[in-house]
Amino acid sequence: MATVRIEVQPVVLEWVANHAQNLNDKWLQKLNLWLSGEKQPTLKQLKDVSNAAKMPFGYFFLHEAPQEDLPLLKCRTVDNIEIEHPSRDLIEIMEDMVAK
Repeated sequence: MATVRIEVQPVVLEWVANHAQNLNDKWLQKLNLWLSGEKQPTLKQLKDVSNAAKMPFGYFFLHEAPQEDLPLLKCRTVDNIEIEHPSRDLIEIMEDMVAK
Protein backbone atom coordinates (compact mmCIF):
# COMPACT_ATOMS: atom_id res chain seq x y z
CA MET A 1 0.00 0.00 0.00
CA ALA A 2 1.41 3.36 -1.02
CA THR A 3 1.95 6.08 1.56
CA VAL A 4 -0.15 9.15 0.90
CA ARG A 5 1.68 12.43 1.42
CA ILE A 6 -0.19 15.65 2.17
CA GLU A 7 0.87 19.02 0.79
CA VAL A 8 0.87 21.61 3.57
CA GLN A 9 1.46 25.28 2.85
CA PRO A 10 4.94 26.36 4.06
CA VAL A 11 3.48 29.43 5.75
CA VAL A 12 1.30 27.15 7.91
CA LEU A 13 4.26 24.92 8.79
CA GLU A 14 6.28 27.99 9.76
CA TRP A 15 3.42 29.22 11.92
CA VAL A 16 3.17 25.85 13.68
CA ALA A 17 6.94 25.75 14.26
CA ASN A 18 6.86 29.26 15.74
CA HIS A 19 3.77 28.81 17.93
CA ALA A 20 4.22 25.28 19.27
CA GLN A 21 6.30 25.55 22.42
CA ASN A 22 6.34 21.89 23.37
CA LEU A 23 7.60 20.09 20.26
CA ASN A 24 10.58 17.82 20.76
CA ASP A 25 13.64 17.72 18.49
CA LYS A 26 12.20 14.85 16.44
CA TRP A 27 9.17 16.92 15.40
CA LEU A 28 11.21 20.05 14.82
CA GLN A 29 13.50 18.09 12.48
CA LYS A 30 10.49 16.74 10.59
CA LEU A 31 9.00 20.23 10.32
CA ASN A 32 12.29 21.47 8.89
CA LEU A 33 12.28 18.66 6.30
CA TRP A 34 8.72 19.53 5.34
CA LEU A 35 9.55 23.25 5.16
CA SER A 36 12.57 22.61 2.94
CA GLY A 37 10.42 20.56 0.58
CA GLU A 38 12.59 17.45 0.96
CA LYS A 39 9.57 15.51 2.20
CA GLN A 40 5.87 15.96 2.68
CA PRO A 41 4.06 14.73 5.79
CA THR A 42 1.73 11.77 5.87
CA LEU A 43 -1.78 12.08 7.27
CA LYS A 44 -0.71 10.16 10.39
CA GLN A 45 2.30 12.44 10.90
CA LEU A 46 0.03 15.49 10.69
CA LYS A 47 -2.33 13.99 13.26
CA ASP A 48 0.59 13.14 15.54
CA VAL A 49 2.25 16.56 15.29
CA SER A 50 -1.15 18.19 15.80
CA ASN A 51 -1.52 16.29 19.08
CA ALA A 52 2.07 16.93 20.15
CA ALA A 53 1.82 20.67 19.40
CA LYS A 54 -1.74 20.95 20.76
CA MET A 55 -2.76 22.56 17.49
CA PRO A 56 -6.10 22.00 15.78
CA PHE A 57 -5.65 19.38 13.05
CA GLY A 58 -7.55 21.50 10.54
CA TYR A 59 -4.90 24.24 10.68
CA PHE A 60 -2.65 22.09 8.47
CA PHE A 61 -5.11 22.37 5.59
CA LEU A 62 -5.33 26.17 5.55
CA HIS A 63 -3.86 28.19 2.70
CA GLU A 64 -2.63 30.91 5.06
CA ALA A 65 -1.37 30.97 8.63
CA PRO A 66 -4.25 30.95 11.13
CA GLN A 67 -5.21 34.16 12.88
CA GLU A 68 -6.19 33.42 16.46
CA ASP A 69 -8.20 36.24 17.98
CA LEU A 70 -8.09 36.02 21.78
CA PRO A 71 -9.70 39.18 23.16
CA LEU A 72 -10.08 37.68 26.65
CA LEU A 73 -6.33 37.19 26.84
CA LYS A 74 -5.89 40.91 27.44
CA CYS A 75 -7.91 40.55 30.64
CA ARG A 76 -5.39 38.05 32.02
CA THR A 77 -2.27 40.19 31.90
CA VAL A 78 -0.81 42.96 34.04
CA ASP A 79 -1.73 46.40 32.65
CA ASN A 80 -3.40 44.72 29.63
CA ILE A 81 -0.04 44.11 27.98
CA GLU A 82 -0.58 41.75 25.08
CA ILE A 83 1.17 38.38 25.19
CA GLU A 84 2.88 37.80 21.86
CA HIS A 85 2.93 33.97 21.94
CA PRO A 86 0.57 32.52 24.56
CA SER A 87 0.99 28.84 25.34
CA ARG A 88 -1.29 26.36 23.60
CA ASP A 89 -2.64 25.37 27.03
CA LEU A 90 -3.68 28.97 27.74
CA ILE A 91 -5.30 29.29 24.32
CA GLU A 92 -7.21 26.06 24.89
CA ILE A 93 -8.44 27.27 28.29
CA MET A 94 -9.50 30.63 26.87
CA GLU A 95 -11.41 28.98 24.01
CA ASP A 96 -13.09 26.66 26.52
CA MET A 97 -14.12 29.64 28.66
CA VAL A 98 -15.62 31.44 25.65
CA ALA A 99 -17.52 28.29 24.63
CA LYS A 100 -18.98 27.90 28.12
